[in-house]
Amino acid sequence: MPPPHDLRCPVNPFRVNDYTGICDRCGAKVWLSDLSWQEEFAGFGLINLNLLVCRDCLDIPNESLKAIIIGPDSVPPRWPRPYNYAQQNAGGTAAPTNVREFLFDGDDPG
Repeated sequence: MPPPHDLRCPVNPFRVNDYTGICDRCGAKVWLSDLSWQEEFAGFGLINLNLLVCRDCLDIPNESLKAIIIGPDSVPPRWPRPYNYAQQNAGGTAAPTNVREFLFDGDDPG
């Protein structure tokens, strides 16, 4: 006596080269061409979890698992001239009070 027929097994005489497969999540029997590989974000791209799942069980990859890409630093000033606080604390020159006079050495540029 042949084994009993599974009622959930898809049958179509016109899909000759398509076989039945089992979903790795829910265990449903579906056409093998209807199963999809489950993928997930890891690092900079998608990785395959090696799970063949049906359309109902297929999850959309979670965007929060992507790697965060931080942009480059801003361009620093070409010739920075920080104030010399060590000299001021040692009793040296005082901090400039008039910035225009400090930058242009007393000459008014206009």
